[in-house]
Amino acid sequence: MAQREEQKANSLGGNFFPGRMFRHSPFVSRFLWIFIFMTSDFGLRTLDVSASGSAGTYAGTFLISPSGVRSMAMGDAGAALPHGSNGAQYNPATLSRSHSADLSFSRQTLVLDETQSFLGYAQPLDFRGLNELGGVTAFTTLRYVDHGYITVNLLNSDGSLSYTGETQAGRDLAWGIGYAETFLRGGFGGKSLGEGIHSIGMMIHGIQSNLLSQYTAYAAAVSAGYFAYYPRLAVGLSVANVGTKLKYINSGDPLPVSARAGFALPRKITSGIGYILAYDAIYEERAFHHRSGVELNLGPIFSLRGGWRFEPESYRGGPTFGFGLNAGRLFVDYAYGWYGDLQETHRVLLGLKFSHHRLR
Repeated sequence: MAQREEQKANSLGGNFFPGRMFRHSPFVSRFLWIFIFMTSDFGLRTLDVSASGSAGTYAGTFLISPSGVRSMAMGDAGAALPHGSNGAQYNPATLSRSHSADLSFSRQTLVLDETQSFLGYAQPLDFRGLNELGGVTAFTTLRYVDHGYITVNLLNSDGSLSYTGETQAGRDLAWGIGYAETFLRGGFGGKSLGEGIHSIGMMIHGIQSNLLSQYTAYAAAVSAGYFAYYPRLAVGLSVANVGTKLKYINSGDPLPVSARAGFALPRKITSGIGYILAYDAIYEERAFHHRSGVELNLGPIFSLRGGWRFEPESYRGGPTFGFGLNAGRLFVDYAYGWYGDLQETHRVLLGLKFSHHRLR
């Protein structure tokens, strides 16, 4: 009788039922309940209120500056776009769909003389995971932001100028390690979407920030994500930068908690040509933001990308575009972003794939 009930549950997408799904993985069960709370409206508002309770401002805002070159070219939409280690900021769960180990490096010009650099590595593993369904990837990322130089004027007691010189405005560094795996096959989709592959991922970050080469602050944070992959649809949810405050002298400022919900629609035009439509809704700095983009794949080697960041402020919104080249083990991404009256930004990513990993 029990066996018959189990077979009936499986025919209805029974892997979704908690008793079967988490029998050997209580960690995954707890992770999902915590993640559901964090990405709910109540959870987001609770995190935001606790983050802005004292100072009312945020520290470490470089953490919400886009670092994914493919996503940046697509309007900064990336919650449902797997792209190896360079996509970890948008949703760590997408790393479960990594086909090969990859090493990537990118550099971006920000406003004025600021620059941002990124280094990432992702390694799919043969380990079957906590839920024994595969799709396991371990990864690490390193982000470095140089805020350039500023002019410093020192005054005498009578108000006269004593010294004029330049000093470094500041430096920010964030190192993260992460883990992603598949926790469910089937369920949620029904006949319309087909069998889905569902994954979770998490990152732990260590953060260092320096101001004027004199004041240094440290913080730790956690990011988590969920990713669902269907034949004609991908869905992603993530929350980032939940952690301790950055404290420079006496008081500390909270990190900018960010949450994303997005989808991607892959479609084929011919056997070698297709496109992907992507959209993200983002909640950060106590406001909602919208990102959308498209990628046109002209065969397995070349891709054209474009998008738009929908923002009321001209310096944050506007068009983006770029391209991608995939030449065997080597891949190159380029992205351009327009920031209104400030200036445009350019980013180039160079990547190397190592061993091919067959997804199960």
